Amino acid sequence: MLIAAGIGLLLGGIQLLPTIDAWLHSARREADAGFPLWGSLHPLNLLQLVAPYLLTGRVFGDLMRLLTMLKGLPLAYNRDLQEDKEPLFDTADTVRGVLSIFSEMLATTKFNAEVMTAAARKGYLTATDLAYYLVRRDVPFREAHAIVGKIVAYCEESNMQLEYLSLTQLKQFSPVFTYDVTRVLSAESSIANRDLPGGTAACRVKEAIKRARKDLLHDKA
Repeated sequence: MLIAAGIGLLLGGIQLLPTIDAWLHSARREADAGFPLWGSLHPLNLLQLVAPYLLTGRVFGDLMRLLTMLKGLPLAYNRDLQEDKEPLFDTADTVRGVLSIFSEMLATTKFNAEVMTAAARKGYLTATDLAYYLVRRDVPFREAHAIVGKIVAYCEESNMQLEYLSLTQLKQFSPVFTYDVTRVLSAESSIANRDLPGGTAACRVKEAIKRARKDLLHDKA
């Protein structure tokens, strides 16, 4: 169930990407004997094949069948559970099939880093970082929230992004801002600042990848 949940979350996130053709492109593969058309599949096609099994609740539906079945049994009675086999085997077959498609999709998919980087610079994604910058300088969060709201409104009216604001412009909204505020305005700095276990900083991501590979090597995943 946890495997299905993890895959479902990742696939759902990829499917929600705007202009997915610009974000993803699939590396072509040689025709496979078991799936001659595999090399011509786009990641979105694979998402549409896999997602219905997970996002429509098939696996979780099987779980609910099992839980309901067990709930109806008398206390200490654990025999005569023939009806548990169908949802159990269905779940095993579904997850096994999804994993085979999912692994191939990831192996042949490349993310368009340039387009993704450009998209990350839009939408005032670092507004929260800016608010926490003020909070760390003893500004109550409710006030910091109001200040950043005004800054975002100013950016929208001026058709500009937060990271391009000058210190002079920021000081118009609060005297608390100093020269180091530029360190929290870019998407790159926002990612790097999450330097804690499970965070997005490059060193933490590398640690997680290293740990995952170690677990896979020792069959702990």
